[in-house]
Amino acid sequence: MGQAISKLVHSIPKPELHVHLEGSITIETLNLLALRKGLPAFESSPYKYSNFKEFNALFPKLGPYFDMAEDFYEIAVGFGQRLATDGQKRFLDTDGFKYRLWDEFVES
Repeated sequence: MGQAISKLVHSIPKPELHVHLEGSITIETLNLLALRKGLPAFESSPYKYSNFKEFNALFPKLGPYFDMAEDFYEIAVGFGQRLATDGQKRFLDTDGFKYRLWDEFVES
């Protein structure tokens, strides 16, 4: 019975209830933004920290990489595509607090 329940739980899509887009950026997206803005690229993910102080110090350094609405749009679309790959098809749109399909978000 334990394995059957475990298999069932793993098969059910999980919702992403809360995310900070700044923390969801892949190295590929970050380097694409760097290229567009003429900023240094990263060889590996800068999202490495061992305590809250290091975590807090990271974001002022990354701010210039995503400082325009278009940057956040690209980050959001990439995040949505990764969720869809994991079987998630909906997210909570805080503009009106309604569930939307990722496809609808990308088209709007």
